[in-house]
Amino acid sequence: MRRALIVALTTALDPHNDKKIGKDNAAGDGSWFVDAPDNTHGRFYAFAHKTNGCKRGLSKVITL
Repeated sequence: MRRALIVALTTALDPHNDKKIGKDNAAGDGSWFVDAPDNTHGRFYAFAHKTNGCKRGLSKVITL
């Protein structure tokens, strides 16, 4: 399990410039969850920094 940043996609998959909306500990299967208001909409993805034994990770983009 490692810490994932949940990010709102703006123009490109760029976790350093896109808007961060939350954090979660990603499960072993890569799943993540962030509690967001009901009116949240847009395209989002998760980003995890490289750690010992794990490469940097980007999830698929989801649309709400």
